[in-house]
Amino acid sequence: MKTRILLCGIGIAAALYACTPEESMTITDTSAGQYPMTFAASAENWGTTESGSVWNGGESVIVRLDGTTKEYVLTDAEKGLLSAGDEAFRWEDNKDVTIDAWYPASENGNGEMPPVIVKADQSALEAYHASDFLIAEQETVSMSPGASPLSLTHRTANILVRLQVEADLGLSDVGIRLLNLKDVEGGNPEIIPLEEENTYKAMVSPQDMQGVEFISVLAGPKYSTVYTPGSFRDGYLRAGHRYTWDIVIEKEGVKVIRHTDEGDGMKWIYEDETVIEAQPKG
Repeated sequence: MKTRILLCGIGIAAALYACTPEESMTITDTSAGQYPMTFAASAENWGTTESGSVWNGGESVIVRLDGTTKEYVLTDAEKGLLSAGDEAFRWEDNKDVTIDAWYPASENGNGEMPPVIVKADQSALEAYHASDFLIAEQETVSMSPGASPLSLTHRTANILVRLQVEADLGLSDVGIRLLNLKDVEGGNPEIIPLEEENTYKAMVSPQDMQGVEFISVLAGPKYSTVYTPGSFRDGYLRAGHRYTWDIVIEKEGVKVIRHTDEGDGMKWIYEDETVIEAQPKG
């Protein structure tokens, strides 16, 4: 199940109406081209991205219609209003239109969506949020106050590593790095994740990490180790999915417990447990 952010397309003349599919507007010969296409989302919906980010206003989304792209800006964070001002697309008739949209608002110069390139250093919240790429592909929007929802899904996978250390081990300087990843800024295969209360978070592009050294545990000469997913099921990272690992450093060794969250709350699909023996003291 993909995590979605819901937008509703509305004309400015209908901005005060509720976003319900039963209501409608009609374009006449004299009103064709008068109504700009604007989009709106509730502020709380903007906070439901996998990165946990909240848009505060000024963020931009690229919208593409019939091969033409325009930049829409979040002008009212409380109401979730996206507008392009005088440059907005306009309703020419009463027919539905099919659009693409993506965030962040960058393009490769020919109106095409850019590839996903995440930040190498996501230890700052801003860089972590900037690595959360969203997309709506071939979405149908209707000319009415109750326009069809425009659903944005994630182009990235969300990685969570929860680190637990036994108190009596005397380890103070511990950390996590993600290794051998593709589509990282500057061609760097390593990501420094965001750390919040011993939980390490990063956004990555979809890719297969089976048989590849992936999660580096930095915990001194005895307990430092690297986790390598042993199967396609464990290592394949899909867009719009959250993947969680619990890493427990205890006297006997390093325990890795792998979970999968399909993006629907805390619905774990399956759980696997892999135990990596502690490295012997040098």
